[in-house]
Amino acid sequence: MKVIKNNDVGSIVVGVPYDEEEEHPMRKHIEFFIDKLYKNLLANFIDVPIHQHDESFTSIEAANLMVSVGKKKKQRSKKGIKDGVAAGLILKDYMNSNTSCISEAMPDK
Repeated sequence: MKVIKNNDVGSIVVGVPYDEEEEHPMRKHIEFFIDKLYKNLLANFIDVPIHQHDESFTSIEAANLMVSVGKKKKQRSKKGIKDGVAAGLILKDYMNSNTSCISEAMPDK
């Protein structure tokens, strides 16, 4: 909660796996996380919206991006690094599909 308060966070984007054919096994865990996060925000009087965005194939995209920029196999195999790149891709895709959030995030001059 300190990070959210101290960095003037305007919204939170959570990657959610969507599978049209069946319920994704991680879906319930992520819904639990979002619910817990929402309750913590309320308990700390923080009014920040939580947005869910499709994370399908972002791990594959992240691995491909890391290959294209020359990351060694050992670096690509570290889960935290690939997850961070995937999170960046989720945020980028969210912002591209919600162009109004870009103008809202930009300070007035």
